[in-house]
Amino acid sequence: MSRIVIAGASGFAAVVDFLRGRPDLDGVINVSAPETSDNRTLMRTIRRILGVPIGVPAWRWMLELGSAVIRTETELVLKSRWVVPERLLDAGYAFEHPELEPALRSILRPARGRVNAGARPAD
Repeated sequence: MSRIVIAGASGFAAVVDFLRGRPDLDGVINVSAPETSDNRTLMRTIRRILGVPIGVPAWRWMLELGSAVIRTETELVLKSRWVVPERLLDAGYAFEHPELEPALRSILRPARGRVNAGARPAD
């Protein structure tokens, strides 16, 4: 499985800004992080960062139900797509977080702080 610009909108926007300055690059450009990961490694890394010791598996029927709710094809959830941003890398684009764990830390650590930011102090 490949991560699609794991840093989210800011990572995608950085790629778009880079491409706007490179009119020589046209056609299809894969906007994915350079380091691929399978789902097991992704979830293990997320649990480690968040301090969650175990994870509950998502069974196929759960994914099918979820896919129906968001109106997408189950195949898009169940099948991996190995995508490499070869043209971006060849053009000299440097990802802010090319490796999985630092990329996840950059988006999960701030989120944890925001979740607790609105919490009321104990009496």
